[in-house]
Amino acid sequence: MQAPLQALLSNDFYREVGRTWRARAFIYLLLLVAASWVPALIQWYMVEKQIMSVQSQDFIRQMPTITIRGGEVTINADNPLFIYDAETGEPLAIIDTSGETQSLAGTSASVLLTRNKLFLRKNDLEAQTYDLSSLQNVVLTPADARSAMDFFLSWGPILFYPVLVLVSFVYRVVQVLCFALLGLQFTMATRSRMSYQAVVSITIIAITPSIVISTILSVAGIPLPMDWVIYFALSMVYLVIGLKAATAPQEPSPDDHAT
Repeated sequence: MQAPLQALLSNDFYREVGRTWRARAFIYLLLLVAASWVPALIQWYMVEKQIMSVQSQDFIRQMPTITIRGGEVTINADNPLFIYDAETGEPLAIIDTSGETQSLAGTSASVLLTRNKLFLRKNDLEAQTYDLSSLQNVVLTPADARSAMDFFLSWGPILFYPVLVLVSFVYRVVQVLCFALLGLQFTMATRSRMSYQAVVSITIIAITPSIVISTILSVAGIPLPMDWVIYFALSMVYLVIGLKAATAPQEPSPDDHAT
């Protein structure tokens, strides 16, 4: 529990990590990643849930009954149907089974449902497409959508939390293994004797400041331009500090002088 603070201040701690931490380093990384997602969950329940609840109710209130039979979509309303944001008046979604609208290009909508495809906007330039031809008998009413949305808003973060932690942990492990290769090159250049496993353990501690800072800025909603460059540089600085501390001769203690 003291490791995040000691990563900033203690040379002795880096020596201990390099000497004795192996599996413990990965357990620490898993706990750190898991803890970094907790503020996001709290923010979800305090802020995001309320905002999304209002938006989802606006969406569902304008939504028709959607039927998919034999891979083809039909609705109990005229085509095309636009679902609007109640605050801005901009379209949130388009349902068009007539074939007139084939893409999200030229519209601010984030969702497009056609006769046999679903388009979800990823960013201003790209949309994800899902083929619905394999769906044979699906009926989605506004009441069904409301129940599903209420369930997601209440339990979604908890259900997704283990998945988010696992994916983030795998990403951090790959990152650590790559950064450790750079750290190993540093030890070879300085003619320091240190195993790759020891460098990996120190690398895990070295990326701690980046994880902590990115978590704080993310929750605070503060964007950081070129953040990956900054976090990489910060991790490399702490990695070099950690490797130097771990390979530096340890000063004798007062007890050793007395002996």
